[in-house]
Amino acid sequence: MQSSASLKNAIAAFMSRLSLNMDVLKNYIQDKYYRLVAILGLGGIGKTTLAKKLAQQLKDQFQYVIWYSLCNCPPITDTLADLIKSISSQQREELSDNVDEKIEHLIKYLQDSRCLLILDNFESVLQSSSIPEQYLRGYQGYSELIKRVGESSHQSCLTLKKHIALSQKWG
Repeated sequence: MQSSASLKNAIAAFMSRLSLNMDVLKNYIQDKYYRLVAILGLGGIGKTTLAKKLAQQLKDQFQYVIWYSLCNCPPITDTLADLIKSISSQQREELSDNVDEKIEHLIKYLQDSRCLLILDNFESVLQSSSIPEQYLRGYQGYSELIKRVGESSHQSCLTLKKHIALSQKWG
């Protein structure tokens, strides 16, 4: 059992690390206008806390801050429709079922409005045992979304939050 002093030290170290990581992420998003950012790490190390604090601290710099969970593996067409609906202030729009057209539609909104989109549980749409990681069958549209958001010119940021399993090998 940890003593009260060692627990306080551990909390202080975590908060210090969180602050440092927060400053780096804020610099990337707010000052350098990175269009794509990933928050990766082992379970329980504070990715969600970091992402929530980041969204809270940056909310005034964006017209829209959207936290979207992928934990139930929504099809890319549903994810895109939900994001577009959120950014368009719930306006009813006729959207094609075509993934490329929906991505193009979303990017138009990302160009017109400064948005912070956080896709939580990104690992849910990936095959857990493949290295390099591959998308689950039917979820390759997420790859196209990331590619197009990263390559397109816009004023927004897509942030991916992903759990990395200890068993994954790098290199």
